[in-house]
Amino acid sequence: MTREEYFDVIDLMRRYYSMLDIYKTKKSLDLADWVKQTFYLCNMAVKVKNVIDVDWQSMEMSLSDMFKLHRFSKKLNDDILSELSDVIPGMKDYTLPVREVKWHYGDEDDEDYDEDDDSGYYEDYHDDGNGFATRAAVLNLEVDGLNEMDFISDNEKTIVKEARDTANKILAEYQKMLEGLSPIVERAYNELDKFHDSISAIDSKISEYLTDRYYTFLEAKEAEIEDSLVKRLYEKYVDRLDETLEPRHWTVMLKDYLNADDYNPAKMLIKDCFSYTHALDISDPRINSHLCNDYNDLDEIDRFFNYFLEVAILQSKVRSDIRIIRRPLKPLPSEVVAEIRDNPELNGLFSDALGRVVEKVKARNTWKWGHLKKVLEDDRFIIHCNDSGFGRLIHDIFPDINDDQVRRNVGNSSLSQKDLNEHYRDISETNALRSVFIAIGDEFKELRNAIQ
Repeated sequence: MTREEYFDVIDLMRRYYSMLDIYKTKKSLDLADWVKQTFYLCNMAVKVKNVIDVDWQSMEMSLSDMFKLHRFSKKLNDDILSELSDVIPGMKDYTLPVREVKWHYGDEDDEDYDEDDDSGYYEDYHDDGNGFATRAAVLNLEVDGLNEMDFISDNEKTIVKEARDTANKILAEYQKMLEGLSPIVERAYNELDKFHDSISAIDSKISEYLTDRYYTFLEAKEAEIEDSLVKRLYEKYVDRLDETLEPRHWTVMLKDYLNADDYNPAKMLIKDCFSYTHALDISDPRINSHLCNDYNDLDEIDRFFNYFLEVAILQSKVRSDIRIIRRPLKPLPSEVVAEIRDNPELNGLFSDALGRVVEKVKARNTWKWGHLKKVLEDDRFIIHCNDSGFGRLIHDIFPDINDDQVRRNVGNSSLSQKDLNEHYRDISETNALRSVFIAIGDEFKELRNAIQ
């Protein structure tokens, strides 16, 4: 199934979802409405069967796609599955629990309670859970109340009692119908629940994507943003242009950032996440939730990253013992030179380029393990090592590759001893293998430029 076909199904499910209002329906006595809700639930369940086993994680999804899947997953869970988990038992045993939210104007038991005070709180609670029984009891109370009124004539009292009896019959039939519908609704619930479980990993996929994007943003923009902060410091917080910047200057600026009273949700969130004892962390669950639920495009996210990084830089200037959290280093074997191993940017560039080359070598084209070994050694990305050492290096970075297989194939590079002693870019142009070495070396061009 292609990404387009997958999301065609998701879009259809979202359309059916928009027709559903289980919270409203479960409070009503409209059987036709229950049938309608069941119809759209079953429509969703039918569509689910087309995508429930699809390996969506292998698709090339944009962030927009991932957000769409995340938001649909959240609505499915919050608005459908949680409501159905309340409704289905009630359909079977003739109860319809109703979740209510009540606003309390302060605490009525408090002696300082002021009914004109707008402050208060919401209370989330359930009714007594007796559904139909409650409705029947209330109906009887109301009929008894009418019968006690002089306002009602004897004839009218008869009509009221008949209305009560008819209503009770309707309630009884309604109970039977809901019980009959319950297996259908439960079956739809089970299918939708399975689907929700199948896409539950989308949140971690988004988090991984955004975290990686932040570290890329940090590596590309840190120097530029710090220069901008320094310029702002001299314009607003430092008296003389020749004055050396000290932590106290950064402190004043940081306080202004944290006390900015503009009700910007992103700034307020970063303020809440900020601590004077440990570094701001982009992996904070509150930040991840904010990015997942409150943004629609990458430009907005990059603006958030920009402000986040400004505060992180200010924090590190105020407290020299608090360092900006950077991309975790991918452990590389000791055969990789320390300059690359210990530098997050170079580490990442090396790992990415090596991964691309290894995939082509594994595909058994003209690129061989021996060609790769020579390029890495000639460009001084790794120390010179024997064939066994190179096999271990590749296996340590790519555990699915057998080190002994690499060792056995390193010697199949078809190079003369003279060519082995030359840097691969100095090999004679008449040698057909020179273009292979150049092509492999070009995969590491970005790394080479970053080192220079």
